[in-house]
Amino acid sequence: MEEIDKKILEFVDELIKQGKVENQLDFCFEIKIIPQQYSMIKTNEKRHFSLKHIQRMIDKFDLNPNFIFSKSNEMFVKKAD
Repeated sequence: MEEIDKKILEFVDELIKQGKVENQLDFCFEIKIIPQQYSMIKTNEKRHFSLKHIQRMIDKFDLNPNFIFSKSNEMFVKKAD
């Protein structure tokens, strides 16, 4: 499994923990990914999250792109006060 996919799956777990999505199926609906494709990503069947999916996560859930693409530990973009 690609490191980016691992980070996104970690992000999904955090979304569920924080109550921002109910479950993995709800997450799939929110970013418009077919649940079967999500399952294939989780089981490492040569599927990956697309840039469109990542952009939807950034827009919808304030995903910090630096968390996915670099070494940042911050999953969420911090909102300006």
